[in-house]
Amino acid sequence: VFTVSKDDETADTEELEVTVTFSPVTGPSTPDVAVVKTYEDLKIALADENIVTIDITNDISDISEAIIVNRAVTINGIGNKLQFTSALNTLENGKRQGILVLADDVKISNLSVEMNGANSWQGVYGIQVYNAENVVLNDITASGADGGILVNGSEVELTGITTVSGNEFGGIEV
Repeated sequence: VFTVSKDDETADTEELEVTVTFSPVTGPSTPDVAVVKTYEDLKIALADENIVTIDITNDISDISEAIIVNRAVTINGIGNKLQFTSALNTLENGKRQGILVLADDVKISNLSVEMNGANSWQGVYGIQVYNAENVVLNDITASGADGGILVNGSEVELTGITTVSGNEFGGIEV
């Protein structure tokens, strides 16, 4: 409850009920932080080497291609989801990941990756880390794929809660 009063001495004091909603990200983006709400925003932020942190502030759905992380960056999911279409199931081998990490010093936090895998093996992974070091996956959920997370020739640290249930063949493949 906020109290509002006028500047003159004869004014009455009035009580107002106000609802305040706080956003998980405050203020505008700084030059090295991108606040993204769409897949297009995410692609632009990943392509900009000046961006060191990407904050995903909405669920993003209908993604039909792999998100490729090929440089050091921190991606904060802020509890949101990346939802992929079944189109990934028919792409050529090596392009059937939700997120493909190809760089050292990547951190992905507080994010759900939801694939739309078909019945039978297609080689679809929620997250694949390939030939990279110092990668941190923190509070990650990867579901709906053949395998949730694939660590291939890489050093990956899983922190927080990692959930890989709901995949057809397995959770984490190393």
